[in-house]
Amino acid sequence: MQKHVAGLQMSFVYIRNPFLNCGQRYWIKRCLTDFHACPNNTNLKSQFSLAEDENLWDISHYCQCYDALKSKDAMQNIKKDLMDKLRWTTLGYQYDWTTKEYYPDKKNDFPEDLADLSKLFAAAVGFFSYSPEAAIINYYKLDSTLSGHTDHSEYDLAAPLISISFGQKAIFLLGGQTLSTAPVAIYIESGDICIMSAESRLAYHAVPRIIYEKNSCHNLLEGL
Repeated sequence: MQKHVAGLQMSFVYIRNPFLNCGQRYWIKRCLTDFHACPNNTNLKSQFSLAEDENLWDISHYCQCYDALKSKDAMQNIKKDLMDKLRWTTLGYQYDWTTKEYYPDKKNDFPEDLADLSKLFAAAVGFFSYSPEAAIINYYKLDSTLSGHTDHSEYDLAAPLISISFGQKAIFLLGGQTLSTAPVAIYIESGDICIMSAESRLAYHAVPRIIYEKNSCHNLLEGL
């Protein structure tokens, strides 16, 4: 399925969820338990330091495994809340949120399974030599929003921008290369994919609302 904005022609592709439930569970679990692990950067890194063998998901949900001495109770409570405070993590080239740039010397290994998945979707829209090197995973709460912006910090702007959504539904706004273009609203559901290339690669886009729907993800919870 393709959506179009005036002036962007065929450069934006919207793919309705191609995943089986087990596939969605796999990627949700990877996001919740693995992708934020050391050495990848997160919004929590400047606020709280974790040891290399500590994992946010394990700490937040299985704190009973840690020493519960009274002297450590305060630290325990802080650690339990960390997963709820997680907002983003970066993979591959580590995005610098202060300078809004990537640097050649700040790079971690890009996950092979995510690279293979990205190459598959890129090839489906004609980018057969696509090789992903960086990703930002955003963790949205029910009251989260993503303000209108363009993604222009990447080295190769000819490569497509691939966005995959899991979890609750959301409204995705796609505008043009200037703020004068009225955006199109797209209803995003779990597993849906947006691919921005050519004219749409530098288009403004945003997520103004997460839509809570009771039991909408109940079929994805098994095994998490």
